[in-house]
Amino acid sequence: VGVDFLPDMVDRASAAAAEAGHANVRILEGLIEALPVPDASADIVISNGVVNLSPRKARVLAEAFRVLRPGGRLAIGDLVLEHDLPPEIQTHPAAWAGCLAGALSEISLYKGVRRAGFRSVSIQPLAPFGISECALYPLFSEELLSLMRATLPTERHDRIATSVFVHGRKPIGDERMPGRARE
Repeated sequence: VGVDFLPDMVDRASAAAAEAGHANVRILEGLIEALPVPDASADIVISNGVVNLSPRKARVLAEAFRVLRPGGRLAIGDLVLEHDLPPEIQTHPAAWAGCLAGALSEISLYKGVRRAGFRSVSIQPLAPFGISECALYPLFSEELLSLMRATLPTERHDRIATSVFVHGRKPIGDERMPGRARE
């Protein structure tokens, strides 16, 4: 099951699945903050560069937890920030659309995944993400790239963020969170 909030993308993905002969693939229109699937219906939730697009990350993670079966897994690829972004970049629409302005710090992302209820949470750094990586994406206009060069310290140009892989697991039964007593 795939989910997208744009009808055109639902149509494109559905056509691609049919063309590839994947009769068991369904693409649904919906929001990541309100997944159109039943509780405890998925074995794994996969997201690649989408969590950072939502200003309601706690809701996104709660929805992932809701739709997973006990023992189900969360697998997210996204960016984490190493430092706060200047306001001019933080509020730039293209920086949001490019998943940069919506990125959390690694510790904030970790805490958010844990607060959603996931266990065995790990965040694996994959690669630095700097201005040269941003320039590879059409969303990052020359105007935005120039703004980044002007407002970010030079020593941060090569590492504004880090791409990461986040993994978590929904507990089974009354499994307890290590280090915390729950009644």
